[in-house]
Amino acid sequence: HMMNALIKQVTSTKYLGVTIDKHLHWNEHISKITSKANTVRGFLQRNLKKCSIDTKSLCYLSLVRPILEYACVVWSPYFKNNMNKLETTQRRAARFVMNNYDKYASVTDMIKCLRWPTLENRRNEQRILMLFKIVNQQVEIPSEGILIPNNVHTRGHNNKFRQLQTRLQCYQGSFFPDTIKLWNKLPDHLANLHDLISFREDLTKIINT
Repeated sequence: HMMNALIKQVTSTKYLGVTIDKHLHWNEHISKITSKANTVRGFLQRNLKKCSIDTKSLCYLSLVRPILEYACVVWSPYFKNNMNKLETTQRRAARFVMNNYDKYASVTDMIKCLRWPTLENRRNEQRILMLFKIVNQQVEIPSEGILIPNNVHTRGHNNKFRQLQTRLQCYQGSFFPDTIKLWNKLPDHLANLHDLISFREDLTKIINT
């Protein structure tokens, strides 16, 4: 109770556009955004049949993909079935854009032709970019006690952080533990950059090659 009002207990709730469940599995959130993205894609598919590939691709990139990526730095999935659900949504969009629904046609080749990176790669890129901003104090996110320099000499760059010890799977897949793993694998020249624009450009090239 709060101020004599009964507070309802729920297993999930939507906060700032992200559905959070009590287990932090993100299953419900991903089901909702893939459903919404497929609905928008279906609308485009019905109304843009005669449009060019470039027009349909632009519509997907501007109207559908943002639905699948909003706040993904927070909810990036760590279960394979959720990752597949997101990628399947993009693969359906590729068939629409290329106007090729032949079940024997390679959707992977269509996506390569369209030069669309995987959604997983884009999520990893966004997470690394956010960690870059935290490291360089470009966002108001405290890192004291979390980003601890790894002073043990290992292969790779010298700006590695100590990997956080995790017990729960939801914590292991959360932002800092998961992104530190990605950060520690960066090439030396990239980890030592301090300019955001240069860092973003080089990171995009590396992730999508």
